[in-house]
Amino acid sequence: MPLLTRRAFVIATGATLVSLLSGCGHSDDAQSSGDAGDLDAADFTHGVASGDPLTDAVVLWTRAVAVTVGAMSARVRYVIARDPAFADVVIRGTVVAVAERDWTIKLDLRDLAADTAYYYHFESANAVSAAGRARTAPEGEVARLRLAFVTCSSFITGYFHAYRRV
Repeated sequence: MPLLTRRAFVIATGATLVSLLSGCGHSDDAQSSGDAGDLDAADFTHGVASGDPLTDAVVLWTRAVAVTVGAMSARVRYVIARDPAFADVVIRGTVVAVAERDWTIKLDLRDLAADTAYYYHFESANAVSAAGRARTAPEGEVARLRLAFVTCSSFITGYFHAYRRV
C-alpha cells in the first residue's frame, strides 16, 4: 500500500494552494526592521487604530492609499515612540500597503515592554498619519483593567459616535 494515495496528494496540494492564495499562514504585511528603500507617496485616508494588546505585543492599523495612478503597492514607514512628541523613538521600520488588501496595513509589533504606553504614526513620501496611542497589557494580577471592544464598521450605516466614547 502506498504511503500517499493520489487522492490524498490532490487534497493536500489543493489545501496548500488555497492557504497560499488566501494569505493564511503569514503576517498581513511584509515588514522590514530598517528604513531600507524609498517611501512612496500615499494618503492616510482612515486614521490609525491599535488593539489586541498582549504583555509584549500590540497590533497597529492604518490605510495608506498610493497616490500614483495605477500603483499596486505603497511603501510607508512606521515610527513607535515612548512619548507623544516622538523624541524617544524605540522602533522604526517600513511596511508595504497593497491594493489587493484594500491598502490596509496591520502591523503586529512584538518584543515590547509590559504595561507601557507607546505612541505611533505612519509616514509616506508626501504625508504623515494621525498619531495614535497603544498600551501593552500588564503582567500578573491587576486591581483594575478597562478594555473596549469594537469591530469593523460600515461607513454607509453610520453609528460612528461609539468610537468617540471609547
